[in-house]
Amino acid sequence: MVTQLSAANKALEQAGFVIVAAGLTWCLEDAERSAAEGYELADVQKMFTRLA
Repeated sequence: MVTQLSAANKALEQAGFVIVAAGLTWCLEDAERSAAEGYELADVQKMFTRLA
């Protein structure tokens, strides 16, 4: 049971990392649009470093 929970936790962390990395890439590619939609580059960078 503990092994399964650990594996599930790792998978969720990896998924979160991929999602935030994609968001960071989007912010870098179109900073104006991402900021207009509420995704400031600095905020996404903070999320990225929390997961790293």
